[in-house]
Amino acid sequence: MENKNNPEKKSKLVLIVNVAVLVAGLCLVFFHGNENVMKVIIVLLGVCIIIPSLVYMGMVLTKRSEENDTVRNIGIVPAAGGLCFGIVLMLKNEMFLKTLGIIFGLLIIALGVFHTVYMIMMSKRARVEMWYYIFPVLMMIGGLLILVAFRAPEHAKMVVLITGLSMILFSFTTLLEYLADRKAVKTAANMAAAANAAQKSPKVIDVESAVVPPTE
Repeated sequence: MENKNNPEKKSKLVLIVNVAVLVAGLCLVFFHGNENVMKVIIVLLGVCIIIPSLVYMGMVLTKRSEENDTVRNIGIVPAAGGLCFGIVLMLKNEMFLKTLGIIFGLLIIALGVFHTVYMIMMSKRARVEMWYYIFPVLMMIGGLLILVAFRAPEHAKMVVLITGLSMILFSFTTLLEYLADRKAVKTAANMAAAANAAQKSPKVIDVESAVVPPTE
């Protein structure tokens, strides 16, 4: 029976997501000077919402299961909502130009806070260097800059640049967390193996120090 919580699969998934975020961040940094970059981002967001919605709805319509029919049918509602929202993003992207900067700013701040809290919690079981916190703090500063100074539509290029840099910082932060967590897991496994080996090893009896009962 396969273990659903296989750490190797989780590690691969983390690395794949990390690489995807890094590539997306680099693309935003390189193309932030494009006049239509915000519209392109909104359209891509719409596509990213439409595709999983269509996939899920297709799964519900093609794969019927008596046990999961109710759950899957309920899941059609958010999937249909996501499909409609994605279509609106693609066709009416001008409506979201004013709010996209605010959304990006709030999202970047939330990610910075999450990583800071996660590192603090992880420091209880793994060694987290102080300079690890620089990346999430810079993310929060970038999000605040977007909300305070660059949320107006005329600052769209700066918003895209800061968002791209924040995604690169997010990728580095996730990688550092992954390495620290992996090291902690290996250390714990080695300690557990050493403890098991110590328990299984036969006890050595010191003959010289053994007390011999007097003979009558």
